[in-house]
Amino acid sequence: MSCVIWRTGDPETSAATLTAVLGPPLDPGGSGRARGTWDLDGASLELHVTEKAPLAATPGSVHEQLEWEPDGHARLPRTAGSGGDRPMRLAAVGWATVDATRLAAQLGPSRLIPVGNDDALGAAAFRRHVAGSFLVLLEPVTEGRLAAALARRGEGPVALYVEVEPEALASAEARLRELGVQLHPPTGSPFSAATRLVRPKRPWGPFLLLVEHR
Repeated sequence: MSCVIWRTGDPETSAATLTAVLGPPLDPGGSGRARGTWDLDGASLELHVTEKAPLAATPGSVHEQLEWEPDGHARLPRTAGSGGDRPMRLAAVGWATVDATRLAAQLGPSRLIPVGNDDALGAAAFRRHVAGSFLVLLEPVTEGRLAAALARRGEGPVALYVEVEPEALASAEARLRELGVQLHPPTGSPFSAATRLVRPKRPWGPFLLLVEHR
């Protein structure tokens, strides 16, 4: 089971946003190092607190970043179910890079498939299969959100693409609206389905994108 860690210096805001989209965590209040864990049907998402911001961070800014363990061991609470009946599924992890071909070669032998652009992030997208999970390599084509993320944090995991049932998407949008968070209108994405970006507070993300299940 792959594991994605969302590190944040503002756990209350991040937890509220993730809960609005993904539903309540499996371990309210957190357990161990995690402030919350969500089951994404074959993957787990953990919210961790960033104790110290990088030295390069702007004073007073909130540092957030993603980490990905493609073959991480299952860390779901024992009370969790199988996850197969949940309305959310991790479709892919988005990895920011300035050179997708070079990064793909570093990741080892596997076919790199162009899958169009992610217009909300301003990136060309390439799909890659890694350790049983799909990775979307994102290379900037505009001075947009992905370029800002690269300038801020360099290469690495930057986006979560979560597959959502239409009914769950509508409910998530309503809950986000109550928090004052907007969903970006549907745009072109690496998936052949409507994809909407949860507008981040900072232009460099991390980014949460909802892919409507068909």
